[in-house]
Amino acid sequence: MVTEIDQPISVGAVFGPPDKIRPAWFVWKGRKHLVREVTYTWNQREGNAWVQNFAVSDGANLYHIAYHRDAMTWRLIAMEEGG
Repeated sequence: MVTEIDQPISVGAVFGPPDKIRPAWFVWKGRKHLVREVTYTWNQREGNAWVQNFAVSDGANLYHIAYHRDAMTWRLIAMEEGG
């Protein structure tokens, strides 16, 4: 079951060549989640802003996290337990 969250998070990410971002870990509710796999990425517009989306797994759960490029902020959008 997917749980909608939409909360700000702290993320450690590797920024590479143009538009190449790989999240390595994120902190949500004081707990650090290591990103073991990035399963899918996609870009979308929210008004005039670009948002880069990531489906990531910590080995136990699947998460949808988003990087808002203009604001340089990250959000945890949703999670699926046992994903």
